[in-house]
Amino acid sequence: MFRHPSLAALAAVVVLFATVAFAQTTIGLGASTTTGNVIPFNLSGSPWGESGRYQTAYSGAEINLASGGTVTEIRVRSISGSPTTYGNFRLRLAHTQSNPTALSGTFAQNFIGSLTTVIGDSGTSNPLNYQPSTIVVGSETWVRFPLTNGWTYNGTDGILVDWSFDSMAAAGFSIGSVATRSRVYAYATGANSYQVATGTSSNGAGNWQIQFIVQVGPILTVATTPGAAQNVYANDTGTGGNGRSVTRFTIAQGTQTGASLTNIQVQAAGTGDDSTAYTEVAIYRDDNSNNTFDFGTDVLIASHTAFPANNGTRDFAVTGSESTFTASQTKTYFLVVKLNGSPPASPGHTFNYVVSDITVSGTNAQKAGVPSGTINGLNILTPSFNFADVSPATATTVFLGSSNNVCQAFTIAYPNGPADKPASVTVTGLGSAHEVDDLTAVQLWYDSNANGTFEPGTDTQVASGTFSADNGTVQFSMASHANFTAGDTRRFFVIYNLNANASDNETFQCYVSSAGNGTHGGTPSGLPVPAVTGTPGLVVSANVLAVT
Repeated sequence: MFRHPSLAALAAVVVLFATVAFAQTTIGLGASTTTGNVIPFNLSGSPWGESGRYQTAYSGAEINLASGGTVTEIRVRSISGSPTTYGNFRLRLAHTQSNPTALSGTFAQNFIGSLTTVIGDSGTSNPLNYQPSTIVVGSETWVRFPLTNGWTYNGTDGILVDWSFDSMAAAGFSIGSVATRSRVYAYATGANSYQVATGTSSNGAGNWQIQFIVQVGPILTVATTPGAAQNVYANDTGTGGNGRSVTRFTIAQGTQTGASLTNIQVQAAGTGDDSTAYTEVAIYRDDNSNNTFDFGTDVLIASHTAFPANNGTRDFAVTGSESTFTASQTKTYFLVVKLNGSPPASPGHTFNYVVSDITVSGTNAQKAGVPSGTINGLNILTPSFNFADVSPATATTVFLGSSNNVCQAFTIAYPNGPADKPASVTVTGLGSAHEVDDLTAVQLWYDSNANGTFEPGTDTQVASGTFSADNGTVQFSMASHANFTAGDTRRFFVIYNLNANASDNETFQCYVSSAGNGTHGGTPSGLPVPAVTGTPGLVVSANVLAVT
Protein backbone atom coordinates (compact mmCIF):
# COMPACT_ATOMS: atom_id res chain seq x y z
CA MET A 1 0.00 0.00 0.00
CA PHE A 2 1.33 3.45 -0.91
CA ARG A 3 2.25 5.67 2.04
CA HIS A 4 2.87 9.41 1.98
CA PRO A 5 6.32 10.35 3.31
CA SER A 6 6.31 11.73 6.82
CA LEU A 7 7.08 15.37 7.51
CA ALA A 8 10.22 14.26 9.31
CA ALA A 9 11.42 12.38 6.24
CA LEU A 10 10.72 15.36 4.02
CA ALA A 11 12.62 17.59 6.40
CA ALA A 12 15.60 15.24 6.26
CA VAL A 13 15.56 15.40 2.46
CA VAL A 14 15.46 19.20 2.56
CA VAL A 15 18.38 19.34 5.00
CA LEU A 16 20.39 16.91 2.86
CA PHE A 17 19.70 18.95 -0.27
CA ALA A 18 20.75 22.15 1.46
CA THR A 19 23.97 20.53 2.65
CA VAL A 20 24.90 19.37 -0.84
CA ALA A 21 23.64 22.26 -2.94
CA PHE A 22 24.73 25.22 -0.87
CA ALA A 23 28.42 24.53 -0.23
CA GLN A 24 29.22 28.23 -0.56
CA THR A 25 27.79 30.57 2.03
CA THR A 26 27.72 34.33 2.53
CA ILE A 27 28.18 35.64 6.06
CA GLY A 28 26.99 39.21 6.39
CA LEU A 29 28.01 41.25 9.46
CA GLY A 30 27.76 44.87 10.50
CA ALA A 31 24.86 47.25 10.65
CA SER A 32 22.85 48.37 7.62
CA THR A 33 22.79 52.11 7.13
CA THR A 34 22.68 54.82 4.51
CA THR A 35 25.08 57.07 6.43
CA GLY A 36 28.48 57.20 4.74
CA ASN A 37 31.90 57.15 6.36
CA VAL A 38 35.17 57.82 4.56
CA ILE A 39 37.29 55.44 6.68
CA PRO A 40 39.10 53.51 5.33
CA PHE A 41 38.43 53.61 1.57
CA ASN A 42 37.73 57.27 0.81
CA LEU A 43 40.56 59.28 2.33
CA SER A 44 41.78 61.10 -0.77
CA GLY A 45 42.40 64.72 0.13
CA SER A 46 41.19 64.22 3.69
CA PRO A 47 43.08 65.25 6.84
CA TRP A 48 43.38 61.55 7.64
CA GLY A 49 45.87 61.18 4.80
CA GLU A 50 45.83 58.80 1.86
CA SER A 51 47.53 55.81 3.44
CA GLY A 52 47.03 53.68 6.47
CA ARG A 53 46.49 50.35 8.19
CA TYR A 54 43.08 49.38 9.56
CA GLN A 55 41.85 46.36 11.57
CA THR A 56 38.43 45.09 12.51
CA ALA A 57 37.51 41.83 14.24
CA TYR A 58 34.50 39.51 14.05
CA SER A 59 33.85 36.90 16.73
CA GLY A 60 33.32 33.19 16.18
CA ALA A 61 29.87 33.51 17.76
CA GLU A 62 28.64 36.07 15.23
CA ILE A 63 30.29 34.28 12.31
CA ASN A 64 28.52 31.10 13.48
CA LEU A 65 30.18 28.64 11.10
CA ALA A 66 31.28 25.70 13.26
CA SER A 67 32.20 23.60 10.22
CA GLY A 68 34.83 26.12 9.18
CA GLY A 69 35.61 26.69 5.53
CA THR A 70 37.69 28.59 3.02
CA VAL A 71 37.16 32.33 2.71
CA THR A 72 37.31 33.06 -1.03
CA GLU A 73 36.12 36.66 -1.16
CA ILE A 74 35.39 39.67 1.07
CA ARG A 75 32.87 42.37 0.17
CA VAL A 76 32.13 45.73 1.78
CA ARG A 77 29.09 47.84 1.07
CA SER A 78 29.54 51.12 -0.79
CA ILE A 79 27.22 54.03 0.02
CA SER A 80 28.70 56.57 -2.39
CA GLY A 81 31.66 57.09 -4.71
CA SER A 82 33.48 54.28 -6.50
CA PRO A 83 36.62 52.20 -5.95
CA THR A 84 39.90 53.76 -7.01
CA THR A 85 43.39 52.27 -7.38
CA TYR A 86 45.09 51.73 -4.03
CA GLY A 87 48.90 51.73 -4.11
CA ASN A 88 50.87 49.03 -2.28
CA PHE A 89 47.59 47.42 -1.28
CA ARG A 90 47.41 44.46 1.08
CA LEU A 91 44.53 42.54 2.55
CA ARG A 92 45.52 40.17 5.34
CA LEU A 93 43.53 37.76 7.51
CA ALA A 94 44.16 36.01 10.80
CA HIS A 95 42.26 34.21 13.52
CA THR A 96 41.50 36.26 16.59
CA GLN A 97 40.31 35.76 20.15
CA SER A 98 40.06 39.49 20.80
CA ASN A 99 36.77 41.07 21.67
CA PRO A 100 35.56 42.95 18.57
CA THR A 101 34.53 45.82 20.82
CA ALA A 102 37.92 46.13 22.52
CA LEU A 103 40.75 45.98 19.98
CA SER A 104 44.22 47.12 21.00
CA GLY A 105 46.11 49.93 19.34
CA THR A 106 49.02 47.49 19.07
CA PHE A 107 48.10 45.61 15.92
CA ALA A 108 49.94 42.37 16.73
CA GLN A 109 47.91 41.92 19.93
CA ASN A 110 44.67 41.68 18.00
CA PHE A 111 45.27 38.29 16.33
CA ILE A 112 46.64 34.83 17.06
CA GLY A 113 48.80 32.68 14.82
CA SER A 114 50.01 34.22 11.57
CA LEU A 115 48.68 37.17 9.63
CA THR A 116 48.22 35.85 6.08
CA THR A 117 48.36 38.01 2.96
CA VAL A 118 45.38 37.10 0.77
CA ILE A 119 45.64 40.03 -1.70
CA GLY A 120 48.94 41.78 -2.38
CA ASP A 121 52.59 40.88 -1.98
CA SER A 122 53.69 39.42 1.34
CA GLY A 123 57.10 41.12 1.11
CA THR A 124 58.30 44.54 0.02
CA SER A 125 59.68 43.93 -3.47
CA ASN A 126 56.45 43.76 -5.48
CA PRO A 127 53.77 46.02 -4.05
CA LEU A 128 50.37 45.63 -5.64
CA ASN A 129 48.43 48.53 -7.10
CA TYR A 130 44.91 47.25 -6.75
CA GLN A 131 41.49 48.45 -7.90
CA PRO A 132 38.57 46.33 -6.65
CA SER A 133 35.44 45.69 -8.69
CA THR A 134 31.80 46.08 -7.66
CA ILE A 135 28.63 44.01 -7.76
CA VAL A 136 25.06 45.22 -7.34
CA VAL A 137 22.77 43.01 -5.26
CA GLY A 138 19.22 44.31 -5.25
CA SER A 139 19.58 48.02 -4.54
CA GLU A 140 22.93 47.66 -2.74
CA THR A 141 26.40 48.12 -4.22
CA TRP A 142 29.12 45.90 -2.81
CA VAL A 143 32.84 46.31 -3.45
CA ARG A 144 34.49 42.96 -4.14
CA PHE A 145 37.85 41.73 -2.93
CA PRO A 146 38.30 38.17 -4.35
CA LEU A 147 41.20 36.56 -2.51
CA THR A 148 44.24 35.60 -4.55
CA ASN A 149 44.55 32.54 -2.32
CA GLY A 150 41.72 31.13 -0.23
CA TRP A 151 42.10 31.47 3.53
CA THR A 152 41.08 28.61 5.82
CA TYR A 153 38.79 29.52 8.70
CA ASN A 154 38.87 27.09 11.64
CA GLY A 155 35.22 27.53 12.63
CA THR A 156 36.02 28.33 16.25
CA ASP A 157 37.90 31.61 16.62
CA GLY A 158 36.99 34.97 15.24
CA ILE A 159 38.37 36.57 12.06
CA LEU A 160 40.57 39.65 12.07
CA VAL A 161 40.68 41.67 8.83
CA ASP A 162 43.72 43.86 8.23
CA TRP A 163 43.62 46.42 5.37
CA SER A 164 46.58 48.57 4.32
CA PHE A 165 47.64 50.77 1.41
CA ASP A 166 50.07 53.63 0.83
CA SER A 167 48.32 55.82 -1.73
CA MET A 168 45.09 56.51 -3.60
CA ALA A 169 44.77 57.43 -7.27
CA ALA A 170 41.56 59.40 -6.67
CA ALA A 171 38.71 59.77 -4.23
CA GLY A 172 37.41 56.33 -3.35
CA PHE A 173 34.10 55.12 -1.94
CA SER A 174 32.38 55.63 1.39
CA ILE A 175 31.03 52.77 3.48
CA GLY A 176 27.89 52.67 5.57
CA SER A 177 28.41 53.14 9.29
CA VAL A 178 25.72 53.72 11.89
CA ALA A 179 25.89 56.54 14.42
CA THR A 180 26.17 54.16 17.38
CA ARG A 181 29.06 51.77 16.78
CA SER A 182 29.95 48.94 19.09
CA ARG A 183 32.74 47.46 16.95
CA VAL A 184 36.16 48.91 17.65
CA TYR A 185 38.40 49.96 14.81
CA ALA A 186 42.22 50.02 15.12
CA TYR A 187 43.93 52.34 12.67
CA ALA A 188 47.16 54.19 11.85
CA THR A 189 48.24 56.34 8.89
CA GLY A 190 51.55 56.71 7.11
CA ALA A 191 53.78 55.25 4.40
CA ASN A 192 54.70 51.54 4.49
CA SER A 193 51.41 51.21 6.28
CA TYR A 194 51.40 47.43 6.38
CA GLN A 195 54.52 47.60 8.58
CA VAL A 196 53.09 50.12 11.04
CA ALA A 197 53.03 48.40 14.45
CA THR A 198 50.81 50.62 16.52
CA GLY A 199 47.89 52.92 16.00
CA THR A 200 44.74 54.14 17.69
CA SER A 201 41.84 52.08 18.98
CA SER A 202 38.48 53.70 18.36
CA ASN A 203 34.82 52.77 18.19
CA GLY A 204 34.26 55.52 15.69
CA ALA A 205 33.87 53.56 12.45
CA GLY A 206 34.17 49.84 12.94
CA ASN A 207 30.71 48.47 12.43
CA TRP A 208 30.33 48.92 8.68
CA GLN A 209 28.75 46.22 6.56
CA ILE A 210 31.00 43.39 5.44
CA GLN A 211 30.44 39.99 3.84
CA PHE A 212 32.63 36.90 3.99
CA ILE A 213 32.11 34.51 1.04
CA VAL A 214 33.05 31.11 2.46
CA GLN A 215 33.46 27.79 0.69
CA VAL A 216 32.32 25.22 3.25
CA GLY A 217 33.36 22.12 1.31
CA PRO A 218 36.42 20.97 -0.66
CA ILE A 219 36.76 22.45 -4.13
CA LEU A 220 38.66 21.69 -7.35
CA THR A 221 39.33 24.69 -9.56
CA VAL A 222 40.22 24.62 -13.26
CA ALA A 223 42.52 27.30 -14.68
CA THR A 224 43.39 27.72 -18.36
CA THR A 225 45.39 30.13 -20.49
CA PRO A 226 44.04 31.00 -23.98
CA GLY A 227 47.57 31.19 -25.38
CA ALA A 228 48.51 31.46 -29.04
CA ALA A 229 47.50 28.87 -31.62
CA GLN A 230 50.23 26.63 -33.02
CA ASN A 231 50.73 26.51 -36.78
CA VAL A 232 50.97 22.89 -37.95
CA TYR A 233 50.29 20.76 -41.00
CA ALA A 234 47.24 18.55 -41.35
CA ASN A 235 49.22 15.37 -40.72
CA ASP A 236 51.03 16.60 -37.60
CA THR A 237 51.50 13.89 -34.97
CA GLY A 238 54.10 15.59 -32.81
CA THR A 239 57.73 14.72 -32.18
CA GLY A 240 58.37 11.08 -32.95
CA GLY A 241 54.70 10.57 -33.74
CA ASN A 242 53.92 10.67 -30.01
CA GLY A 243 51.35 13.46 -30.21
CA ARG A 244 51.37 17.23 -30.02
CA SER A 245 50.35 19.11 -26.88
CA VAL A 246 47.75 21.65 -27.98
CA THR A 247 47.01 23.18 -24.60
CA ARG A 248 47.97 23.10 -20.94
CA PHE A 249 45.57 23.57 -18.02
CA THR A 250 45.63 23.08 -14.27
CA ILE A 251 43.27 21.66 -11.67
CA ALA A 252 43.90 22.68 -8.07
CA GLN A 253 42.42 21.60 -4.75
CA GLY A 254 41.78 24.28 -2.14
CA THR A 255 43.05 24.19 1.39
CA GLN A 256 40.31 21.73 2.33
CA THR A 257 40.80 18.14 1.23
CA GLY A 258 38.15 15.66 0.17
CA ALA A 259 37.32 16.56 -3.43
CA SER A 260 38.24 13.82 -5.91
CA LEU A 261 38.39 14.21 -9.70
CA THR A 262 36.60 11.51 -11.68
CA ASN A 263 36.16 13.04 -15.12
CA ILE A 264 37.51 15.83 -17.34
CA GLN A 265 35.28 17.02 -20.16
CA VAL A 266 36.73 18.81 -23.19
CA GLN A 267 34.63 20.43 -25.91
CA ALA A 268 36.08 20.99 -29.38
CA ALA A 269 35.70 24.25 -31.27
CA GLY A 270 37.00 25.86 -34.46
CA THR A 271 36.36 25.41 -38.18
CA GLY A 272 37.91 21.96 -38.65
CA ASP A 273 35.90 18.74 -38.32
CA ASP A 274 36.80 17.35 -34.89
CA SER A 275 35.09 14.02 -35.53
CA THR A 276 37.46 13.05 -38.37
CA ALA A 277 40.58 15.21 -38.06
CA TYR A 278 42.33 13.08 -35.42
CA THR A 279 43.69 9.62 -34.92
CA GLU A 280 44.11 10.25 -31.20
CA VAL A 281 42.99 12.77 -28.57
CA ALA A 282 44.43 12.25 -25.09
CA ILE A 283 45.01 13.91 -21.73
CA TYR A 284 48.32 13.50 -19.91
CA ARG A 285 49.36 14.74 -16.48
CA ASP A 286 52.66 16.62 -16.20
CA ASP A 287 54.49 14.13 -13.98
CA ASN A 288 57.86 15.92 -13.82
CA SER A 289 56.31 19.40 -13.33
CA ASN A 290 58.33 21.05 -16.11
CA ASN A 291 55.24 22.40 -17.93
CA THR A 292 56.33 20.61 -21.12
CA PHE A 293 54.74 17.47 -22.57
CA ASP A 294 57.23 14.59 -22.30
CA PHE A 295 56.00 11.36 -23.84
CA GLY A 296 57.13 8.38 -21.80
CA THR A 297 57.46 10.50 -18.66
CA ASP A 298 54.11 12.20 -18.24
CA VAL A 299 51.16 10.07 -17.15
CA LEU A 300 48.40 9.16 -19.61
CA ILE A 301 45.00 9.86 -18.04
CA ALA A 302 42.77 8.70 -20.92
CA SER A 303 42.69 8.70 -24.73
CA HIS A 304 40.20 8.44 -27.60
CA THR A 305 40.46 8.30 -31.38
CA ALA A 306 38.55 11.56 -31.94
CA PHE A 307 35.67 13.68 -30.72
CA PRO A 308 32.23 12.06 -31.09
CA ALA A 309 31.01 14.91 -33.34
CA ASN A 310 32.24 18.11 -34.91
CA ASN A 311 32.52 20.65 -32.07
CA GLY A 312 31.50 17.79 -29.82
CA THR A 313 32.41 16.99 -26.22
CA ARG A 314 34.64 14.14 -25.08
CA ASP A 315 34.82 12.69 -21.56
CA PHE A 316 38.18 11.62 -20.16
CA ALA A 317 37.78 9.32 -17.16
CA VAL A 318 40.20 9.86 -14.26
CA THR A 319 40.83 6.73 -12.22
CA GLY A 320 42.90 5.34 -9.37
CA SER A 321 45.38 7.53 -7.56
CA GLU A 322 45.06 10.18 -10.29
CA SER A 323 41.66 11.10 -8.82
CA THR A 324 42.98 12.27 -5.45
CA PHE A 325 44.47 15.63 -4.48
CA THR A 326 46.22 16.75 -1.34
CA ALA A 327 45.46 20.09 0.29
CA SER A 328 46.39 23.03 -1.97
CA GLN A 329 47.80 20.65 -4.62
CA THR A 330 47.83 21.79 -8.25
CA LYS A 331 48.12 19.30 -11.09
CA THR A 332 49.01 20.31 -14.64
CA TYR A 333 47.49 18.53 -17.64
CA PHE A 334 48.15 18.47 -21.40
CA LEU A 335 45.61 17.88 -24.14
CA VAL A 336 47.59 15.92 -26.74
CA VAL A 337 46.44 15.14 -30.29
CA LYS A 338 47.55 13.39 -33.45
CA LEU A 339 46.12 14.76 -36.70
CA ASN A 340 44.76 12.51 -39.41
CA GLY A 341 46.05 14.23 -42.55
CA SER A 342 44.28 16.14 -45.30
CA PRO A 343 41.43 15.69 -45.79
CA PRO A 344 39.71 16.00 -43.34
CA ALA A 345 41.91 18.76 -41.90
CA SER A 346 42.55 21.35 -44.60
CA PRO A 347 44.68 24.48 -44.86
CA GLY A 348 43.13 27.35 -42.94
CA HIS A 349 41.16 25.15 -40.56
CA THR A 350 41.34 25.93 -36.84
CA PHE A 351 41.04 23.56 -33.90
CA ASN A 352 40.31 25.09 -30.48
CA TYR A 353 39.22 23.67 -27.15
CA VAL A 354 37.24 24.40 -23.97
CA VAL A 355 37.56 22.55 -20.67
CA SER A 356 33.79 22.45 -20.44
CA ASP A 357 33.34 20.60 -17.16
CA ILE A 358 34.87 18.35 -14.54
CA THR A 359 33.17 15.76 -12.33
CA VAL A 360 34.09 15.81 -8.65
CA SER A 361 33.14 13.53 -5.79
CA GLY A 362 33.33 13.86 -2.02
CA THR A 363 31.18 15.35 0.74
CA ASN A 364 30.08 18.83 -0.33
CA ALA A 365 32.74 18.72 -3.06
CA GLN A 366 32.58 21.64 -5.46
CA LYS A 367 34.13 22.72 -8.74
CA ALA A 368 35.05 26.09 -10.18
CA GLY A 369 36.58 27.53 -13.35
CA VAL A 370 34.38 25.55 -15.75
CA PRO A 371 33.49 26.01 -18.45
CA SER A 372 36.79 27.64 -19.24
CA GLY A 373 37.30 30.24 -21.94
CA THR A 374 38.19 29.06 -25.42
CA ILE A 375 41.78 27.85 -25.67
CA ASN A 376 43.57 28.55 -28.95
CA GLY A 377 44.84 25.23 -30.27
CA LEU A 378 45.95 24.67 -33.86
CA ASN A 379 45.96 26.51 -37.18
CA ILE A 380 46.41 24.26 -40.22
CA LEU A 381 49.13 25.51 -42.55
CA THR A 382 49.07 25.41 -46.34
CA PRO A 383 51.82 23.06 -47.58
CA SER A 384 53.96 24.17 -50.50
CA PHE A 385 55.40 22.58 -53.66
CA ASN A 386 58.65 24.47 -54.19
CA PHE A 387 59.77 24.56 -57.83
CA ALA A 388 63.42 25.12 -58.81
CA ASP A 389 65.13 25.01 -62.22
CA VAL A 390 68.13 22.67 -62.63
CA SER A 391 68.53 22.89 -66.43
CA PRO A 392 71.96 22.91 -68.14
CA ALA A 393 73.59 26.34 -68.20
CA THR A 394 74.08 26.26 -72.00
CA ALA A 395 71.93 25.17 -74.92
CA THR A 396 72.16 21.58 -76.14
CA THR A 397 72.59 20.84 -79.87
CA VAL A 398 69.89 18.57 -81.27
CA PHE A 399 69.19 17.13 -84.73
CA LEU A 400 66.17 16.83 -86.95
CA GLY A 401 64.11 13.74 -86.19
CA SER A 402 65.82 13.18 -82.81
CA SER A 403 63.99 12.14 -79.63
CA ASN A 404 64.55 12.33 -75.89
CA ASN A 405 65.96 15.87 -75.91
CA VAL A 406 65.91 17.59 -72.50
CA CYS A 407 64.62 21.14 -72.95
CA GLN A 408 64.28 21.72 -69.20
CA ALA A 409 65.04 19.98 -65.91
CA PHE A 410 63.40 21.13 -62.68
CA THR A 411 62.79 19.89 -59.15
CA ILE A 412 59.78 19.97 -56.86
CA ALA A 413 60.45 19.97 -53.12
CA TYR A 414 57.72 19.22 -50.58
CA PRO A 415 59.10 20.13 -47.13
CA ASN A 416 56.10 19.21 -45.00
CA GLY A 417 52.45 18.32 -45.04
CA PRO A 418 50.18 15.36 -45.73
CA ALA A 419 50.75 13.20 -48.80
CA ASP A 420 49.88 15.33 -51.83
CA LYS A 421 50.95 16.30 -55.34
CA PRO A 422 50.30 19.14 -57.81
CA ALA A 423 47.30 18.40 -60.00
CA SER A 424 49.19 19.49 -63.13
CA VAL A 425 52.31 21.20 -64.44
CA THR A 426 52.10 23.72 -67.30
CA VAL A 427 55.08 24.46 -69.57
CA THR A 428 55.30 27.52 -71.84
CA GLY A 429 57.37 27.33 -75.03
CA LEU A 430 59.79 29.95 -76.35
CA GLY A 431 62.38 30.19 -79.14
CA SER A 432 62.54 30.69 -82.91
CA ALA A 433 61.39 27.17 -83.80
CA HIS A 434 57.68 26.43 -84.13
CA GLU A 435 56.52 24.04 -81.35
CA VAL A 436 53.40 22.91 -83.25
CA ASP A 437 55.07 22.37 -86.66
CA ASP A 438 58.51 21.16 -85.51
CA LEU A 439 57.74 18.73 -82.66
CA THR A 440 56.10 15.33 -82.74
CA ALA A 441 55.59 15.17 -78.97
CA VAL A 442 56.39 16.89 -75.68
CA GLN A 443 56.71 14.72 -72.57
CA LEU A 444 57.16 15.08 -68.80
CA TRP A 445 59.42 12.45 -67.22
CA TYR A 446 60.33 11.68 -63.60
CA ASP A 447 63.96 10.95 -62.65
CA SER A 448 63.14 7.57 -61.10
CA ASN A 449 66.63 6.68 -59.95
CA ALA A 450 67.39 10.25 -58.83
CA ASN A 451 70.78 10.30 -60.57
CA GLY A 452 70.19 13.67 -62.26
CA THR A 453 70.49 12.26 -65.79
CA PHE A 454 67.64 11.54 -68.18
CA GLU A 455 67.55 7.81 -68.98
CA PRO A 456 64.54 6.73 -71.08
CA GLY A 457 65.00 3.09 -70.17
CA THR A 458 65.00 3.79 -66.44
CA ASP A 459 63.08 6.99 -65.78
CA THR A 460 59.28 7.15 -65.73
CA GLN A 461 57.10 9.06 -68.16
CA VAL A 462 54.49 11.07 -66.28
CA ALA A 463 52.47 12.53 -69.16
CA SER A 464 52.63 13.48 -72.85
CA GLY A 465 51.09 16.33 -74.81
CA THR A 466 51.40 18.88 -77.60
CA PHE A 467 51.71 22.64 -77.64
CA SER A 468 48.55 24.61 -78.29
CA ALA A 469 50.34 27.17 -80.47
CA ASP A 470 53.78 28.48 -81.40
CA ASN A 471 55.28 29.68 -78.10
CA GLY A 472 52.10 28.37 -76.51
CA THR A 473 51.58 26.06 -73.55
CA VAL A 474 51.24 22.39 -72.81
CA GLN A 475 49.67 21.09 -69.59
CA PHE A 476 50.83 17.80 -68.10
CA SER A 477 48.49 15.96 -65.78
CA MET A 478 50.14 14.53 -62.64
CA ALA A 479 47.37 11.95 -62.17
CA SER A 480 49.68 8.99 -62.79
CA HIS A 481 52.41 10.27 -60.49
CA ALA A 482 52.65 9.16 -56.86
CA ASN A 483 51.90 11.61 -54.06
CA PHE A 484 54.75 13.50 -52.46
CA THR A 485 55.40 12.83 -48.79
CA ALA A 486 56.91 15.28 -46.35
CA GLY A 487 60.60 15.85 -47.11
CA ASP A 488 60.50 14.69 -50.74
CA THR A 489 62.45 16.45 -53.51
CA ARG A 490 61.95 15.03 -57.03
CA ARG A 491 63.54 15.87 -60.40
CA PHE A 492 61.58 16.08 -63.65
CA PHE A 493 62.54 16.46 -67.32
CA VAL A 494 60.66 18.24 -70.12
CA ILE A 495 61.43 16.18 -73.24
CA TYR A 496 61.14 17.36 -76.88
CA ASN A 497 60.89 14.94 -79.82
CA LEU A 498 61.67 16.65 -83.16
CA ASN A 499 60.42 15.97 -86.67
CA ALA A 500 62.34 17.10 -89.80
CA ASN A 501 60.71 20.53 -90.21
CA ALA A 502 62.94 22.83 -88.19
CA SER A 503 65.63 24.95 -89.81
CA ASP A 504 69.31 25.10 -88.93
CA ASN A 505 70.11 27.17 -85.80
CA GLU A 506 66.48 27.52 -84.76
CA THR A 507 65.96 27.27 -81.01
CA PHE A 508 63.56 25.68 -78.55
CA GLN A 509 63.28 27.16 -75.05
CA CYS A 510 60.69 26.74 -72.30
CA TYR A 511 59.85 27.34 -68.65
CA VAL A 512 57.40 25.99 -66.07
CA SER A 513 54.81 28.74 -65.99
CA SER A 514 52.21 27.36 -63.57
CA ALA A 515 51.05 24.31 -61.63
CA GLY A 516 47.75 23.14 -60.21
CA ASN A 517 47.07 23.06 -56.49
CA GLY A 518 47.37 19.78 -54.69
CA THR A 519 44.33 17.63 -54.15
CA HIS A 520 44.84 18.10 -50.38
CA GLY A 521 45.58 21.82 -50.38
CA GLY A 522 49.24 22.11 -51.36
CA THR A 523 50.10 25.17 -53.44
CA PRO A 524 52.99 25.78 -55.89
CA SER A 525 55.69 28.33 -55.11
CA GLY A 526 58.71 29.73 -56.97
CA LEU A 527 57.00 29.89 -60.35
CA PRO A 528 57.78 30.69 -63.09
CA VAL A 529 61.07 28.76 -63.25
CA PRO A 530 63.63 29.62 -64.28
CA ALA A 531 61.86 32.83 -65.48
CA VAL A 532 59.72 34.00 -68.37
CA THR A 533 62.95 34.24 -70.40
CA GLY A 534 63.12 30.44 -70.37
CA THR A 535 65.90 27.88 -70.22
CA PRO A 536 68.94 27.85 -72.56
CA GLY A 537 67.09 24.93 -74.19
CA LEU A 538 67.94 23.40 -77.55
CA VAL A 539 69.68 24.55 -80.77
CA VAL A 540 68.77 22.74 -83.99
CA SER A 541 71.52 21.51 -86.30
CA ALA A 542 69.98 20.86 -89.74
CA ASN A 543 73.24 20.41 -91.74
CA VAL A 544 73.26 17.19 -93.83
CA LEU A 545 76.45 15.60 -95.12
CA ALA A 546 75.65 13.50 -98.22
CA VAL A 547 78.19 10.74 -99.02
CA THR A 548 78.16 9.28 -102.53
